[in-house]
Amino acid sequence: MNFTKEACLFVIKNIASIEGEIVETVQKNVFKAINARLESRIKAIGGWKGRYQLATGEADETDFAPVTWPESQDGRYRASYTLGESGDKNSYWLSNALGVNGVKLCFQFWVHGGLGGRSKGDIERKVITVSNIAAVKEAGMILDEDKALCLPFVFDAETLAAEYRGGILSNNTKVPPGGAVRFMIVFYKLPKAITDFSVTAIEARMPLKQARITE
Repeated sequence: MNFTKEACLFVIKNIASIEGEIVETVQKNVFKAINARLESRIKAIGGWKGRYQLATGEADETDFAPVTWPESQDGRYRASYTLGESGDKNSYWLSNALGVNGVKLCFQFWVHGGLGGRSKGDIERKVITVSNIAAVKEAGMILDEDKALCLPFVFDAETLAAEYRGGILSNNTKVPPGGAVRFMIVFYKLPKAITDFSVTAIEARMPLKQARITE
């Protein structure tokens, strides 16, 4: 993949923001949408329970299970379907969602300790047996290094970008009087003849007050 000199210089000069605030903001917005869609889908099925907070800075976990499946004393599901990663995790969950470095998101069938009177070893052997069933393999499910049955997937970057609803339109619509909003301007695919450029504020004004309707 080839990059323009301007793109490389932009990364060098703004690496702190790119590695921190920008990626974390985009990641949080993307996973809020993913978690919300999962929660809506699971609730529509009925008879399931779940927590949907992965990569949002809260409980940082998304898992779900039938309501009849047991929980431990600390409220953890003894067995569940979990949104996780296949392979060594990247620095960001967003990178996993886009398949960076070959790592993917995946739905895992995860068992925490014994279940139903069976040891964890017995359950792992059962999972290995299930993973070798032809229909399971055809569905794309694999056995990961933790002996969990998982279904890897990634999002297409162009599709995700088209559906992305983060940014100024959704995040900065309620700026209080006297408040401020930090932002960054990015110039993309500049004409090669341009060697210097600047941004100048032309005008700023207070929004028009909403007219009151009286009888």
